[in-house]
Amino acid sequence: VMLTVTGVTCVDGARVRGPVRVAPGASLIAVNSTIDGPVHAEGAGAVWLSGTEITGTVRVQRAAGPVWVERSTVRGALVLVGNGRPVVTGSAVHGLLSCRGNATAPDDEGRANSVLGATDGQYGR
Repeated sequence: VMLTVTGVTCVDGARVRGPVRVAPGASLIAVNSTIDGPVHAEGAGAVWLSGTEITGTVRVQRAAGPVWVERSTVRGALVLVGNGRPVVTGSAVHGLLSCRGNATAPDDEGRANSVLGATDGQYGR
């Protein structure tokens, strides 16, 4: 069953079973949680993943606000397209890390990421 996020949804220490779709204008905040499935956000207000494990691809396109992936594990691709100033810091990506058309390249805030797949676009190791 897909979880569709509308408004602002915060999960803290939770397990979400199934894919997550963040509706346009909505925001997802996931802290110390597990998401068993992909996360897709197009035109979201914000996407904030902190200390969270995602089993699937995370794709964030044209978010109006912050895109933040910190101390998280993405067991799939991480694709960031057309966002403001994305932050990817201290995280592990087990697939492709692709960043294109963002206002700036992703900032790692001085904490290295581990990328097991290829990198593409604005992301430089």
